[in-house]
Amino acid sequence: MFSLVGHHNGRKIIRWGNVVLAFLLVTISAALVAGGIYALVTHSWDSLVLLVGPAVGIVTTSITLTVSFLTPAHRLPFLKLTDF
Repeated sequence: MFSLVGHHNGRKIIRWGNVVLAFLLVTISAALVAGGIYALVTHSWDSLVLLVGPAVGIVTTSITLTVSFLTPAHRLPFLKLTDF
């Protein structure tokens, strides 16, 4: 299970490795999709379109991390000591 926040002994723990991985995956995917759609629609290329990726990555990761952190601890995945 891919989670950004887990719990251990009643404490919420942010899994920073998963946060960075989620940001990178969303950023790369959004940049490629935006670039592909732009190239298909306009039949030209502009590298500024690739800046959509980091913007979408920051917004999506921030919202997902906020929602995960606001979720009650008992609904988050339990982290064993080896998961830290």
